Amino acid sequence: MERNGVIKLIPRSAVPRQHTPLKSRFVFKVKRDAEGTPTRFKARWVAKGFSQRPGIDFDQTYAPTPAAKTILTVLAVSLQRQHQLHQLDFKSAYLQADLKEELYMELPPHFTDIGDGAQRYAGKVCRLLKPLYGLKQAGRAWAKKLHTFLKTNGWAQSNVDACLFTKLHDDGQRTWIITYVDDLIISGSSERHIRACKQQIKESFEAEDLGPLTWYLGLHLTSPADGVLHIAQTQAINDIVNDYNLAAAASVSTPMRVGIDASSISEQPDRRLPFRNLVGSLLYLGQPHETRLTRSTASPLPMTVTVWLLATVTCCVTAM
Repeated sequence: MERNGVIKLIPRSAVPRQHTPLKSRFVFKVKRDAEGTPTRFKARWVAKGFSQRPGIDFDQTYAPTPAAKTILTVLAVSLQRQHQLHQLDFKSAYLQADLKEELYMELPPHFTDIGDGAQRYAGKVCRLLKPLYGLKQAGRAWAKKLHTFLKTNGWAQSNVDACLFTKLHDDGQRTWIITYVDDLIISGSSERHIRACKQQIKESFEAEDLGPLTWYLGLHLTSPADGVLHIAQTQAINDIVNDYNLAAAASVSTPMRVGIDASSISEQPDRRLPFRNLVGSLLYLGQPHETRLTRSTASPLPMTVTVWLLATVTCCVTAM
């Protein structure tokens, strides 16, 4: 972090009186491929942004992300026009952005216990030079840098979705880009223009070329010879099955029994059931494709929620 210009170690006594160093911690995550197989084990050092003071440590925080309908529309148009779909992944995206605020941060707990840490880092804190993960403004800073770069290089930003960009080339060919934090989709009919786009981005940012689009935001995408784009969420569904112990649940075709008398059900929810977790899991699963299940899950009635919710979770395992 120090070598890459993300932080600068300074004596604690050098921190201006009006600034309070933020706390920090490590977050561990397992990255998986389309089959759910672990591919990387990540340890990310993050700031505890909840302690930031508005107007002093940060100002604006909003960072755009593309609507699910935008992503699906671009995928559908690309398929209809026989475009190629490729993907780039920005490495430690936030750390490639610029931080305008003056911020200081503590070293993570027990960091000085490792190796010669006690001697090297005693009495030191960090001056943040880049928007570390966890800062309230980090996402906005990254989006601003990436979007400014694209617009400067001839990409037109959509008036409908701030994360959709298009470029009309001299030969009449058109290329689309969708940005989603550190993931980027490129759609175009010309392989030459796609290669040029990748090269231009990689000259200014540290990014990995992931090739043809097959795995995006938990979606497994395949486009066989029949001209139909198949989208699967096998891993996400398996996670829900495991989290809520539904592996032995029987498959059903409807969420609940026909003719059930909902008025006889108590309006008080069963506190033993994790209602919010269940609803959130279903809504997240249904984001890419609005269905009868997701519309109902978004606004369940108090009288029917107890029976309906568990039935819907079980049903969605096979229906979605």
